[in-house]
Amino acid sequence: MTGVTGALVRQQLRESRLSLLLWAAASALAASAVASTAEAVADPRLLREWLGQLPEEMQRLLGRVPDYENAVDFFVSFKWLYLMPLIGALFGSTAALGLIARDIERRTADFVLSLPVTRAHLLAARFAALAIGLGAVYLAAYLGLAATLWAQGMRGSFGRYAAFHAGSWCVALAFAAAALRLGLRSRGHGAAMRWGVLLAVGTFLVDVVNRVTAGPRAVGWAVLYGLVDAQEVVGRGVFPWGAVLAGLAATGLLVGWSLRVFGRMRVAA
Repeated sequence: MTGVTGALVRQQLRESRLSLLLWAAASALAASAVASTAEAVADPRLLREWLGQLPEEMQRLLGRVPDYENAVDFFVSFKWLYLMPLIGALFGSTAALGLIARDIERRTADFVLSLPVTRAHLLAARFAALAIGLGAVYLAAYLGLAATLWAQGMRGSFGRYAAFHAGSWCVALAFAAAALRLGLRSRGHGAAMRWGVLLAVGTFLVDVVNRVTAGPRAVGWAVLYGLVDAQEVVGRGVFPWGAVLAGLAATGLLVGWSLRVFGRMRVAA
């Protein structure tokens, strides 16, 4: 059965390699572009002066320079890392919605379901491939960021950046699992795609508004984005265990739910 699972995972990775390569390349290039401008703000006095001109609400969102060991960490956090959970959630949601919904819409589900594996096995293998692809996107973003900073001789907290990416990956997996469940409920791939994007972006905006208005931290934790906080992970060196544990737990529950639903649902051939 392990050989069959590996074959299904490899097949799914081959089918999604174009979108995976595009997302990974775009993430790496964007991270590199941000890192290439970090040298201009290496002096923390410049950042403090700039932050002092911002409204108090924006300062709550971006954080404070003293919360970080160096200005480079602060710059990278508010300029790029803050968006990483959303980027992963968007990739994971859009990819998850195509695992089954696309086959249903194209009327190719009869061929897919004729494979000599159970429905649960098929869907689990496809989601495992998605998790691998999502990890590749985060790895590309991290390498683009770290390599560019290192090439410039900038002193960044590379281990903390890696921890932040790991927490973001777990949060993004949870959104992918939620989108998978939405995809099984929706009648078409296009409709499911809209709901998946709305879920990822809508909850991110809830977290942004909550930060700006100094709302309770529990709101950010409830939408998961608040569990991977750059000020805590990069600034204070706290590993995002909450994001890892909550993200993986939510992923397991939602994927398990989807496996049960997919095993019972009637699929148009």
